[in-house]
Amino acid sequence: MHHSLSLSAMGLVENWKGDYERAAKLQTEALAIARERNLLVPLLFNFFLRGLTLTAKGEYDDAFLLFREGLALSEQVGDEAIHHRLLNCLGWLYSEIGDFDRARILNEESAQVGRSFSVINTTTRKHGCESQCTRLFQLVFGSKPNLLRAIPKADLGLPSTCTPIPQLP
Repeated sequence: MHHSLSLSAMGLVENWKGDYERAAKLQTEALAIARERNLLVPLLFNFFLRGLTLTAKGEYDDAFLLFREGLALSEQVGDEAIHHRLLNCLGWLYSEIGDFDRARILNEESAQVGRSFSVINTTTRKHGCESQCTRLFQLVFGSKPNLLRAIPKADLGLPSTCTPIPQLP
């Protein structure tokens, strides 16, 4: 499970750096592992993150299929943590193709679902990049993420306002 989630997270870092090809490669491998081993959390996480990368690349058809598959699975198992993220990203995809009405509907639904429960990273944008990174890596790697310590700061491609995550208590 950790291998698939680690590859997904590494793909997300590459996405943030703008290297969508590398991100897609890492996330393709992560999704394959999750499918092969039938791992629920990595599957949901990968539908979300790989779809996000494919949308950024402009590969809307493939991203749409992943988001729809992820939404179907999250509804089937009663997931709340990833479901609203999938709705939000699908809304972004619709805005990218110019269907702003559908994008608004999906984003409103995402916000409503997100407000109905407390999840990691729902409102972290106001806290900045470090909080987003911290929460993501806490979700993926547990309470004391050390991944950022293993990757040189220059390789993260984070905005200059971001600093490495401090050691967590």
